[in-house]
Amino acid sequence: MGKNFGLISLVLVLMLSATCKKVDLSATKLLEAGRILVFGHGGSGFPTEKNPYPPNSASSVFRAIDFLGADGVEIDVQMSKDSVIVLYHDQDLITQTQCVGCISNTEFSYLSGCHYRGFYQYQPQAEGIALLADILYRFSKYQKIPLVSIQVHLKYDCLSFDELMPYFKTFANSLEKVITKTNAHEWAYIESENQDFLKLFAGINPNLQLFYDAAVTNSALEQCLKNNWKGLVSPLEDASKEMIAMAHSKKLKVALYNVKLRREIKQAIQINPDFIQTDNILLLKQYLSE
Repeated sequence: MGKNFGLISLVLVLMLSATCKKVDLSATKLLEAGRILVFGHGGSGFPTEKNPYPPNSASSVFRAIDFLGADGVEIDVQMSKDSVIVLYHDQDLITQTQCVGCISNTEFSYLSGCHYRGFYQYQPQAEGIALLADILYRFSKYQKIPLVSIQVHLKYDCLSFDELMPYFKTFANSLEKVITKTNAHEWAYIESENQDFLKLFAGINPNLQLFYDAAVTNSALEQCLKNNWKGLVSPLEDASKEMIAMAHSKKLKVALYNVKLRREIKQAIQINPDFIQTDNILLLKQYLSE
């Protein structure tokens, strides 16, 4: 019985040791920043009971930096009918506000009266849709300016085919003007899955930091090199340690998203990206600090 008990105890110790094994961070010394940077997804992450703030709202964005200590934020933008760039994920206003209609077909004078609905116990107190210019201007005054990754979701549901290219051009020009006005070229990144939009953007201002939203593949890396884009933004499930190492060997950066759960955070850290966009800032910071 004593021998059996000893054997069982040894097995339990080994199992516990394997469970508690720390994440290997040794490869992060190869990154430009010397470590993996933490970005809040949509601000402080999509809503939960512990994080009840509307995604892409000003309260969520500033909470990620000021209270949770993220290195940066990923935000989603749309453009109003009169070319005002606002923070919002979808085209349809009804998804998060009391308003209806497509943002691309709506003047900003109407958008400014749209308020977020509450999430969980959060009461928005008439918090409206944020202007990108206001977010970047406030960040530009910080002693340590956070990084901002601007995801351009080009939604076609509300536009005719003939309207698409003029819309792309106006969107790119309007977004570039906001970045230039706030002097954000060095700390604001543009990410999009639309290659034509990124090429259009590069033609307007070659100093902008552009990221291609795609799986980390040889083909995607070649596109980045060909077009002088800074790197890739990829779903976690479409990236590997080997391909990220390949990107780094070509002086390209890689950001990962779809990182929320504990296992996803551990997996993301192990494959050594430059940035991780997460819905759980504090848990990611905890793993990176161990």
